[in-house]
Amino acid sequence: MLDTPPTSAMLPVMRRLIPLLALLLAVPAVAAPAPSLSNADKAEMFYRAALARLVTDNVEQRRTAIEELETALTLVPDRVEYVVALGRAQQLSGFHLEARATFDRAITLAPREPAAYVELGAAWKREWLKYLEPAALRSALAACEQVTQLRPYSCDAWLALVPLRFENGDLKGAADAAERSWRARPGRADARAALACLAYRRGEPERADSLFRSAIPQMTGGLRALYEDIAPVAGNDDLAQLESLDPAARTVFIEGFWDRIDPDPTTPENEAQLEYWSRATHAALLFRDPLEAELDARAQVYLRYGPPARVTYNPLGERLWFNYKLVDPLAARSGGRSQTYSYYPVNALVWEYPDVGMRIVLQDRTLNGSYDLGFDRVPDPRSEPNRALLARRDDLISTGAGRGLFPTLPPRSQRLEVRGLVARFAGERGPRLFAQIDVPAAPADSVFARWIVEDKDGHDVAHGASVFATSGCDPAERRVAEVATDLAPGDYTVIVSARDQQRRRGLYRAAARIEPSQRGVAMSDLVLTCGTAGAGADAIRLDANLARAVPDGQMLSAYFEVYGLAQGLDGVAKFEYEYHVMPAEIAQKNWWQRTFSFPSAANIVTVQREEMQRSSLRRQFLNVPVQQLKPGLYRLEVRVRDRVGGTSIAHSVEFERLPPANASRLAAPTGPPSK
Repeated sequence: MLDTPPTSAMLPVMRRLIPLLALLLAVPAVAAPAPSLSNADKAEMFYRAALARLVTDNVEQRRTAIEELETALTLVPDRVEYVVALGRAQQLSGFHLEARATFDRAITLAPREPAAYVELGAAWKREWLKYLEPAALRSALAACEQVTQLRPYSCDAWLALVPLRFENGDLKGAADAAERSWRARPGRADARAALACLAYRRGEPERADSLFRSAIPQMTGGLRALYEDIAPVAGNDDLAQLESLDPAARTVFIEGFWDRIDPDPTTPENEAQLEYWSRATHAALLFRDPLEAELDARAQVYLRYGPPARVTYNPLGERLWFNYKLVDPLAARSGGRSQTYSYYPVNALVWEYPDVGMRIVLQDRTLNGSYDLGFDRVPDPRSEPNRALLARRDDLISTGAGRGLFPTLPPRSQRLEVRGLVARFAGERGPRLFAQIDVPAAPADSVFARWIVEDKDGHDVAHGASVFATSGCDPAERRVAEVATDLAPGDYTVIVSARDQQRRRGLYRAAARIEPSQRGVAMSDLVLTCGTAGAGADAIRLDANLARAVPDGQMLSAYFEVYGLAQGLDGVAKFEYEYHVMPAEIAQKNWWQRTFSFPSAANIVTVQREEMQRSSLRRQFLNVPVQQLKPGLYRLEVRVRDRVGGTSIAHSVEFERLPPANASRLAAPTGPPSK
């Protein structure tokens, strides 16, 4: 600004400058040139935009994300994280083949980068679960194994290997992977559950129970519910009662549910519950998919019945479509066609359990690998266990009218084959139950037995434990344990468990009815022996023939006791006993059929004896000559007549006469001796 006014000499100059100044003010200002973005910066912008789109559950957003990632890779082709993100986007969009090729590209760019192997392993696992191709399982295993080599202390890497190794038949490798995952992160509940699952599968129920009970309370949300919910296997009555209870009462009810189906009450662990928890763990590890929010119906079927014997994908003859009925009310009013059907393709997985006559169809109605239970207006009876087959399976426990099945015995590789019998005698204090079981074991082997007797309500009325001793029947190859306890009249279940040093387990279960004392002569069960039995004044020592088989050239030995013999005025009891041996098929006939239909073969061996003694108790051993009998099944029947009291009683037992070539074959009996 001028401090003094312009003079007359300056006015002409100012008049010439004013238009020029006005012209300069009318021209807009020009900004300084901004620096241009590099390809790396542009690629990063596309990459971040794509990640934001993939968070949304929108098909168009995913397609746009794929385009943005492809654009980013044209700008920066060697960024591995961009390639991996592209593969994920392709997986989410259903382009599984392209996704696997993209992950292979990422591995080529960075062979030491584990993220690409993680995604490739998950992609191949998804492919295998859908199509059941063994090559896909091998590819999934190879990718996951590579992750553990690159990150040997990664809990997730080892956890991914657990179900794949197990499904590939590598139980030891699966257990090793579970151990490594737990060591990497001991505080993680899923790692402890995986370790517990494999401990149970390898025959360590004690360790499995401890691990499960520490892991499950630390789980959250749907994962914990998978272990605690009994809805998949419980019946409608149990579920209705469960819904009416408060949380504390629900916990007690659920524990009671598992107690009712505990296959081995002799142990503190509940093997049925451990089986269920192990199924839940394997189902979560195997069927959990990052692309799906929840487990599908495959997990539910696995929880109920365990692994199927066979699985087929889209088998011949299976219906690969379903239809919806559409109703048009406007057409119905106008007299037109009111119902139409729309047909849609499906993929099907058929899970087969032939041992119980069951065939379950799972349908993938969205064609994306997520399965639901097949829908039929008329339910297929094969979708549930066959009741006739189930009734003959004493190695299975059924829950909820067939909604769940649980084994009573461990897998065959971990099983001790247990044979046994239950017999009833009379003791000084009343009825006495006697049981004897044996297992295959050498003299140096250590085998431990635990036993329990339950009443009809499942209450423990007697229990104990012992060590298996040398068998008098086969001291070189078998060991034997005994149970003896006084019981009141009633219905009971005898359960004896065996376990050896190799973690093999066996279980024997038999029902027994103790009859009330009655007037007149009474008789114990008829027990086949190996010919080495003995009886003292106060105790019974029996080497029971648990196979109920007589080798070629040997006699049949048996033992029984008679009680309540009446004594005459002279204090002498007089009685007679006779025994008959006849073919089992003839013995099942009635007296008329035996006498007139089989007159020559009704009684192949018959022996009668008369005895006198000054006691109401008689302990009797029999040696029956059966050497001349042909191989086959026979029945020994013994009848005792009290000549003073005028009453009689008879018991019988079946046995097998072995041919010479099969003299070592001993068939295991089931249940107490027949009457």
